[in-house]
Amino acid sequence: ETLAFLGDTPFSELHIFPYSEREGTKALSIKPIVSQSEKKRRSELLHNLSDSRIADFYRSQRGKTKTVLWETTKNPKVMNGYTENYLLVSAEMEQEKINTFQKIVF
Repeated sequence: ETLAFLGDTPFSELHIFPYSEREGTKALSIKPIVSQSEKKRRSELLHNLSDSRIADFYRSQRGKTKTVLWETTKNPKVMNGYTENYLLVSAEMEQEKINTFQKIVF
């Protein structure tokens, strides 16, 4: 049911995590209890769907002008930034661009 619902829902990425039946949580009372192997199988299906949607979203942005806020990374040769719609961009480090906005063609 979840996959069918998500198939018709516009989104670019999912945050997926299995619930656990812990004392004091509502998950403990959910019936039927779903096995760990089934949770893993469902999680993998959702991760595959999410990966596909992320790739589609990135492809849909090609050729569009975006604004990036450049940030440092652990790698001194690379800077990363996120666009206004949260696309991750990496480029060769230019220290003077750190903490600045730059228009790029994605």
